[in-house]
Amino acid sequence: MAILWRLALAAMTGVLTFLSYPTFDVYALTWFAFVPLLWAIRDLPAKQAFYYGWVAGFVTHIGGFYWITGLLVTFGRLPSWLAFPITCLLCAYQGLRVAVFAWLTRGIEARTELPLLGIAPVVFCVAEYLIWHLFPSYLANSQYKFYAIIQICEVTGVQGLSFLIMLVNVALFSGLDAVARSRPLPWRGIAIAAAAFALTLGFGYWRISYWDQQMAEAKKLRILMVEANIGIFEKEAKNYPPHLRARLLRHNLIRHQKLAALGVKKYKPDLVVMSESAYQTLFAPVYVGEGANKKYRLSEFVIPRTATYLYQSKAPLPKSDAFPDDVEEDRRHQVRIRDYWSIQRGFHTPVLFGGITGEWNMKRNDFDSWNTALLIDEKGKILGRYDKTYLLMFGEYLPFGERFPVLYKWVPAASRFLPGRSVESIPFKGHNLAVMICYEAVIPEFTRKLAGKKPEVLINITNDAWFGKTTEPYLHLALTVFRAVENRLWLVRNTNTGISAFVDAVGRIRQQTSVEGEEILFDSVPLLTYETIYRR
Repeated sequence: MAILWRLALAAMTGVLTFLSYPTFDVYALTWFAFVPLLWAIRDLPAKQAFYYGWVAGFVTHIGGFYWITGLLVTFGRLPSWLAFPITCLLCAYQGLRVAVFAWLTRGIEARTELPLLGIAPVVFCVAEYLIWHLFPSYLANSQYKFYAIIQICEVTGVQGLSFLIMLVNVALFSGLDAVARSRPLPWRGIAIAAAAFALTLGFGYWRISYWDQQMAEAKKLRILMVEANIGIFEKEAKNYPPHLRARLLRHNLIRHQKLAALGVKKYKPDLVVMSESAYQTLFAPVYVGEGANKKYRLSEFVIPRTATYLYQSKAPLPKSDAFPDDVEEDRRHQVRIRDYWSIQRGFHTPVLFGGITGEWNMKRNDFDSWNTALLIDEKGKILGRYDKTYLLMFGEYLPFGERFPVLYKWVPAASRFLPGRSVESIPFKGHNLAVMICYEAVIPEFTRKLAGKKPEVLINITNDAWFGKTTEPYLHLALTVFRAVENRLWLVRNTNTGISAFVDAVGRIRQQTSVEGEEILFDSVPLLTYETIYRR
């Protein structure tokens, strides 16, 4: 019975933890979620504590990452009887963070005279830092709506808040443990935790007030975001005959063009932002040559990058004054091919958009491809390019795939992108933009490196269509909020399907889309320059 009771307590920690995250968002639970686990492992040998910690970690992740099963079934084409065990294996691995925390905490506590309050918070942060996760997340991410408390991240980063959360958990447990054992309350430890919480909260309110004033006085960049809400099967269109695929991809692009044209007419922005892989065509038109010899040609599937083509060329991308309507209208009015493949169609505002760029690899007899963001001015001239640096394992590349190319034949659903070679901000109208693609925005170290290039706004373009209408889009947004606070920059997050959002420099979600339907968002974004302690 004692074992079952301890297992129930460990599982309770897991349940309380995942209920703190989207879409439940009961973030207050995190502040005492680990009390049951600490109770379950008290007085146990370190080895036994490890297993109870593992139970807590597994329950946490199976509750938070349940959607991976559907992802593997729908897009990996695995049978459910195989997909669910794979999800369980991933959650069991990610649960090792809590297992190692429980093991080290009990091991150090048993071998030293150090107080638990001085052991557990440090050990937890070490476990968070050392144990790699496919989707980087931290205990502190549950607090993304507790704006006053997350301001400490400009000093300590997200793990500083994880430390504070565990400090409070240990103080609560120590008080309950003292009462259960009829011992004096550990007032010193409780006072330390309470003082740390109060000071952090006070610091947060002060910084919110300060940054509200800074944002009000800063120069603004008027940004329009376009979310076309295209499902992944519509976007990929892999199982369609070539003529139907071309038609569907044209229709997808028209949806972006039309939303942008209508939004530009209404809001008159300085910049239009489209999502990752927004410019996805069966054939992409690019200009070749100069002067009287200038003409465009079609390149299959990807936008060429070589010296005679797009990026290095002084010639702009094709643009069109023809207002976008639909594929049938284009056919009826005999719209030119360069018109219906234009990014800027019916408007002349600069655009930041995602697409696939490539150059021919003679050895492979195929394109080398990059997941790319391109910035073009009002004339279609390319101002800058960013190639995604951190690729998503199994989604955008296969481990050892370049050494053993046959792996890509075995897993045809996996893309074969190459990583970008550098991280730079992109100049735009006398300001600097920092672009992150997809899950790069959940990696603190990457964003800190990018913020070191002195941008004045963070722009994250992504594609969450893979995950459907699950909790993943909400969780993805929650993880990115902390990048704004850590670097004191606005975050402009545009997705192919929900959830796009404007996040201000104190982490407040000013506007966001739903997971339903086409939408546009517009805001005047303050341009800030500040080097936080965390960035240093």
